[in-house]
Amino acid sequence: MTPGLVLTLLLVLGSAGAFHAASGRTLRGLGVAVVAALAGFVIGEAVARGFGQDRGMIGHVHALHGLAGAWLAMVVAARLVPWR
Repeated sequence: MTPGLVLTLLLVLGSAGAFHAASGRTLRGLGVAVVAALAGFVIGEAVARGFGQDRGMIGHVHALHGLAGAWLAMVVAARLVPWR
């Protein structure tokens, strides 16, 4: 695995774990948080690349934009999916 992919997975899993610890109660909720965080990270990364952003990068990963997308997606998923 490339270092960028490892960093992405660590950021996604860490964010999903923190979000679940703060608001989740079930194992299903953790799964929803992981899927939402991964989807949000990918969208945030794509938006940053589309606009040609260089800030908030760690190596080749747009960490700042990806994390913002991940957290936004988890908040939206928590509102839309009955996971508690």
